[in-house]
Amino acid sequence: MNINFHLMTLICRLVPAGASLGLILSNVGCTSPRIDRELSDIPLGSRYQPSNLYSVPELPKDFRRVAILPVHLEKDSEADPKEINSIILAELRRIGRFEIVEVSPDILFSLIGTSRLSTLAPFPEDLMTYLQSQLKADGVLQTDLTSYRPYRPFEVGIRSRLFDLNTNSPLWAVDEVLNAGNKKVYTGSRHYSLGQVHNKYPFEDSYSALRSPNRFTAYSALTIFQTIPGYSAASAF
Repeated sequence: MNINFHLMTLICRLVPAGASLGLILSNVGCTSPRIDRELSDIPLGSRYQPSNLYSVPELPKDFRRVAILPVHLEKDSEADPKEINSIILAELRRIGRFEIVEVSPDILFSLIGTSRLSTLAPFPEDLMTYLQSQLKADGVLQTDLTSYRPYRPFEVGIRSRLFDLNTNSPLWAVDEVLNAGNKKVYTGSRHYSLGQVHNKYPFEDSYSALRSPNRFTAYSALTIFQTIPGYSAASAF
């Protein structure tokens, strides 16, 4: 059994990534083009943190099931409504704050005569009744895509709100625009690519979300929805 092989493997796994790692690895003989590439692809700097938001400290303990309305787009938006809805739902499921139930555009139209409801519009009582009685929802989340630029530098604007159907009170609201030209957004999207986008070598790197408008939208949505409050330790699932 080759002890040096095991030593090199252990070092490759346990030495923290940093400026000196390449030198350490080269001295023990476990460098490779893949390792060198991964070392040079570590994003540095602060990530973007949404700040234009309102949030309660924690979600009510009986707030478990949330209806998700179709994303509202501007009339001249270049975004595909189905793709945006799919991205929003996927990122909400990723954070896993609560159980979600989708309200389709067709259902929404049958209830209130429009397939998409802006966060700026009054909330219809008929819709509120349906969400509570038929879907057994405790809350509702609305999202507006306020800005969308599918060419570089990508830009995504999201205005969203979450409120309690039982008390009709807001729990969380946000209005942000993420532009890939912003250094912190750029860095955050690279971290998202490394952590959430799973391409096979040699195609995996930290720039995936900066090449695809859909992936940049997903990064933007996750960054924003991660600010939704959680539950207290006593009321957690």
